[in-house]
Amino acid sequence: MGKELVLSDGKYSRLVADLNKLINEGRSKAQNAANREYMATYWRVGQRLAAERITESAGYGESIMERLGIELKTDRSTLVRCLQFHRDYPKGVPEGTTLSWSHYRSLVAIKDDKARAFYEKMAEEKEWTQEELARAIQDVTGLLIITPCGH
Repeated sequence: MGKELVLSDGKYSRLVADLNKLINEGRSKAQNAANREYMATYWRVGQRLAAERITESAGYGESIMERLGIELKTDRSTLVRCLQFHRDYPKGVPEGTTLSWSHYRSLVAIKDDKARAFYEKMAEEKEWTQEELARAIQDVTGLLIITPCGH
């Protein structure tokens, strides 16, 4: 006795499409939640660093950041970006943002609040990748943004 399909070809195709949609939506939601938590963690790291006023003294803050980077198995620039992220976004990770930590690493390099807000808005509206955002910032401001993967 051969196995017979319970579903017609059309119903089977629809089932596959529906399941693919559910799986892709779930993956996207999980990725967005993980990204949001990742950014919130870096914001809290910046908040904690700001509480210690580490960067107020020239040289002192730099040496502490270097030492912390070694202890935490990360680079100093990541810690500096965390501090900048907290400074530039004092209320926390922007609600509803579609941007990733990679985007914000580029955005915190922009010192002017209005310019940063402009690029943030453009990146969200145009769905720029981090590389596209960095290129746009460099084209207009001349800022070369180097962001190593994962930091």
